Amino acid sequence: LGLEAPLWTEYVPNMKKADYCTYPRLGAIAEIAWTAPENRSWAHFQQKLEDYYRLLSVYGVEHPRNAQAGNAGRPARKGLFPL
Repeated sequence: LGLEAPLWTEYVPNMKKADYCTYPRLGAIAEIAWTAPENRSWAHFQQKLEDYYRLLSVYGVEHPRNAQAGNAGRPARKGLFPL
């Protein structure tokens, strides 16, 4: 048994939106899957997110920080995963 991170694509119009919906969540799923419960820390995860978002940007993957910078073509929303 393990974790699953499905994305139902019936209502995802393009790959840019699929990236935006998929990759930020995969970082959180990886944290849950690979970090022992006693070692999980919200503050530490937030620090790791900065590096994760930078990596996504290097590969041209759409993510919430790009949206906040105005690169997603829509207004930014508040919150860690603003969908």
